[in-house]
Amino acid sequence: MAAGFPSRSDDLVIPELPPLVAAAPASVTTLWVKTLERVSVMDLAEQVEMEPIRLAQLNSLSALDNFEAQQWVALPESLESSLFLVASLDANSAQDAKPDSFSDDNLAAKMKRLGKLVSQSTLPPVHARQTLAIVPGMSGGLSWPELPDFGQLRRPQLSGFLWPAKGTLTSGYGWRWGRMHRGIDVANSVGTPIIAAADGKVVFSGWSSGGYGYLVELAHTDGSKTRYAHNSALLVKKGQNVRQGTAIARMGSTGRSTGPHLHFEIIKPGLGAVNPVRHLSRRG
Repeated sequence: MAAGFPSRSDDLVIPELPPLVAAAPASVTTLWVKTLERVSVMDLAEQVEMEPIRLAQLNSLSALDNFEAQQWVALPESLESSLFLVASLDANSAQDAKPDSFSDDNLAAKMKRLGKLVSQSTLPPVHARQTLAIVPGMSGGLSWPELPDFGQLRRPQLSGFLWPAKGTLTSGYGWRWGRMHRGIDVANSVGTPIIAAADGKVVFSGWSSGGYGYLVELAHTDGSKTRYAHNSALLVKKGQNVRQGTAIARMGSTGRSTGPHLHFEIIKPGLGAVNPVRHLSRRG
């Protein structure tokens, strides 16, 4: 081979695959928050709208790992204002200082996976979608880090939640198609009124990039929140106080939806998403 000319093997450039586990970049300003439930890195990344490998890097984990319940998670500080929207996280636990148990938590998670110390759990059985032919009328509730100023709407506790829309209950709370369905679905025609399940304050009204389409969220005086998704039209604005029974949106099929319906969630302080049906008033 002539001098100055590389061999054929020298010409080959093999791209490097991104590592599954990497140290978090030092330039990131970090926030620590606890989980409310066991959740995979992949699923939590989707909830906070981050790349899974990025979330894994911040926590010195693999993108294939899981966060256990009550485990500290490192997130970019820029997500602090939207933590209350994430069902798997306890927004009230957020802090700037690194928790003493943070490294231990993540080391244990890696050991469980790499050493196979914990047997792999199976998902609950996937139940077929059922139409229960229940005609609802309204509902409400979610967790809230700091209670907003409700003005004249403030009162010590809620008297109960109404069904948020009339229609057919087509899907309940629980495991569905291999994933957790954290609310209920009420189907009806496009334009069906969606009403406030309880007195509250509008904390979000607009397009949600998380698959909810046009979304309205209300904060209530007991610290809970209600979430109303897939709307075709929004009738309220952020910061507005609304009374129970007030029309806040129109039913639609926006976002990740298979047909016109309302996806309704209740999130309770310290509990995360709960089964809405257990908190709804009886229909007359």
